[in-house]
Formats: sequence, structure tokens, C-alpha cells
Amino acid sequence: MRTTLRVLVSAMLCVMLGTVTACSTSPHREASSDSITAASTEGGTSYPLTLKTPYGTTVLKSKPTRVAIAGEVGDTENVLSLGIVPVLAPKFQLQWPWIDADARAKITQTYEGGADGELPLEKFVTARPDVIIAVTDTKLKQHFDKLSQVAPVVAFPDKPATTQFDWRDSLRLIGAALGRGTEAAKQITATNDKIDGVKKRHPEFAGKSITFAIDYGPGYGLTFYTGKGSPGEALFHRLGFDPSDHADRFTGERPQVSDEQLALLDSDIVVVNYNTGETAKKKLESNKLFANVPAVKQGHYVGLLPQGGTSPLAWSMARPTAANLQWSIGYLVPKIATVTKKAS
Repeated sequence: MRTTLRVLVSAMLCVMLGTVTACSTSPHREASSDSITAASTEGGTSYPLTLKTPYGTTVLKSKPTRVAIAGEVGDTENVLSLGIVPVLAPKFQLQWPWIDADARAKITQTYEGGADGELPLEKFVTARPDVIIAVTDTKLKQHFDKLSQVAPVVAFPDKPATTQFDWRDSLRLIGAALGRGTEAAKQITATNDKIDGVKKRHPEFAGKSITFAIDYGPGYGLTFYTGKGSPGEALFHRLGFDPSDHADRFTGERPQVSDEQLALLDSDIVVVNYNTGETAKKKLESNKLFANVPAVKQGHYVGLLPQGGTSPLAWSMARPTAANLQWSIGYLVPKIATVTKKAS
């Protein structure tokens, strides 16, 4: 009896929420009750498992042991956080400080991102995976037919692959497919508990508005990362902060801030991460429009320099996962706590 991944994830969410009646009217009741019960009581997965994507359907016949990563962001971190070392992963995703060094060393096959987002199909064939994780492969429409000839493909069943995702949904989806639903739930709980613990230890955050921006330097400029509905806004809200004063003026993915808009950075606290280093920091801080932002003028401003490599803080704020969120708050909170106390 096959179970669809969508139904399995839905059932697991019910268990995580501790409710039965809340899920009793789910539109995805085509799975048999015994399949849902098995997934619920064991936190695992019943195989064969039907993997639906917007581009086609594949079937995972048994619990996979060899996992390959086609996703551009987050998929590698999610698989590692579930205690699984992939047989193939994009090299770029292994550079971050929140990637366990021992796990990184065990990944013997990697690949560079291909031109125009193309995947090195021959690498996937050589790796002989049981399953391919492609939740964040934004070129999955082009890749699906070829990848599905190598192994079943995991992606969101009802929307195109994207790098803009709720980190919890992505982790649950991958956990369910790999038979690690219980571990996915534990990772989500641990991450939320860590964030909530920080909030409890820092009551001074409550009621303070905060703006977080990233300066990418020449070519891309300043980007507003706490716009309405953004991952950054969600994180700071959970830490106890109020939204940026002008959050509703900056929506969508990576909205840029022009010189004429610098005044809109103002909140009780302003944080800017300078991806390209000291030169960019000096340039912005010498801009009179920025210097006259009230929070900056009052000393309620934090300017952060790169943390090494490709500025992991910028990456984690834009593409949160359980692993990088825990790293981010560990790095960021001590730096903003002092300034927040000054603003009290």
C-alpha cells in the first residue's frame, strides 16, 4: 500500500501539534487510516512512498540509505541535521561554519554549480543514490526528467522548487521522505527552544523595533532583510522584537535600499552586515543620509564585518535552516544585546 508524501507530512504535522480534530477535515484524506496511524505513532514512513512534484511523480520503494542533493540551498544542511551523510552534495553548501566538520569530511563526492544552474548528471549517476533531494533546485522543471531516471526525486508536491521556503516545512518534507520524521520534529523543537530561551534571557528586546540590512558592496548595494513577511522579520519577532518601523515598504525577495530611502532604515535598533568588509562600512557610515538616521545618530546601530568566507550571517538570514538559525543567534545576539540595552 503506497503512502503519498503530502499525506504523510500532513499526518506528522497533526502529531507535532498534538491534535487530532484539527486535522480531521484535511483535504488529503485519500490515504488509508492505517497508513496515517503508522506514520503518526512511529514518526516514521511507510514505503513504498509516492513522491509528487509539479513536474512528475516517482516512487520510493524502500527507506533510502544513499541520498544525493540537487537543491541549491538548505537541502544539504537539512539532510545532515537528520543524521544522514549524503553520497553527493554541492561543494558550495559545505563551507558554512554550522556544517559539522566530521560530517563534511565523510562526504566524498561533491560538485561545483554548473553554468546556468545545470547539474552534472554524470555525478549523480556515479553516486548511485536511492533518492535525490531537490526541494530548492530552482531549475527542477528542466532537471526533473533526467534526475528521475537516476533515482526518485523529493520536492514540494504542490509548488515549484524555490530558495524561498519555510525552514520547518522543508525539514519536515525531507524528514518524512527519508524516514526521519521524528528527528525532523526534534530539530525543529530544539531550534525553537533555543530561540525562545534567548528571548527569555533578553527581556530588553521586547517592544523594540529592529532593522537588519546587508550591504553587498558595489554592484548590488544595500538590501533590507527585515521587510514585511521576510525570514529576518520572523526571526527577530520570535526573539521578542517589534517589526522594522518601515517593514511594509520593503517586501519581496531581497528588496534594495536606495540612498533616497536610507531614512527608512530607522527603527529603535539598526543592524547592517557589510559583506565586502571595512571599505563598504566606511562608505556607508560616511554617507550623511545614513549618519542622520536617528538610530545611527543616537548610537543604536551595529555594523558587522564579514564572518569569513561568503558571509555566513547574510546567507543564514536569507535562507534559514535549523542548523544555521542556531548559529546565527549565537553569533548575532551578543552583538545586538549591548546596543539594545542602551536604547532602553
